[in-house]
Amino acid sequence: MRVKIDKLCDAYQQIKHTANAEGSSVLICVAGDIDAIAASHIFTTLLRADGISLSLHAVQGYEDVVRQVDNVDMDSCRCVVLLNCGANLKIYERLQLDSEERKNLQVFVFDSHRPFLLDNIFADVVEGMDFEKIDLEQARIILVDHVPGDQPEEYPVPTVEEVCFVLPATSFEDNLF
Repeated sequence: MRVKIDKLCDAYQQIKHTANAEGSSVLICVAGDIDAIAASHIFTTLLRADGISLSLHAVQGYEDVVRQVDNVDMDSCRCVVLLNCGANLKIYERLQLDSEERKNLQVFVFDSHRPFLLDNIFADVVEGMDFEKIDLEQARIILVDHVPGDQPEEYPVPTVEEVCFVLPATSFEDNLF
């Protein structure tokens, strides 16, 4: 299932719900590029603030992703998050989501690489079903996507005074150069 970026909050709430409801942890596999590393820092900070246990692993390729998922205890992990990896991996097949021990596992993919495999987008679709109506709770593979052409919400650029108000005891202008 593909989720547009405007539903990012819903995807995060589903990750929290899965981890809290099952009393389980979140497995996070992070690619080695700077975007993924920065995203992992932000994401783990959010999870820790919400009291969710996690396991963070750097991966260098799809074999590492498969190895990390194979090594995790499926009784204590119901959610896998792939940061800047996974869009081109046949997730359902390679992670064996059809096996009995992984029947409750959800995989969230946050990946800037294109193209997304259609197998991943339509993995939860049954013939005749409208794939736009699949519920996040029922989806097994969730790809969070910023669709080209989508207009992100515009935020005003803060003034120097607003930034200085946030900074502690130092003048913003003194630190510019």
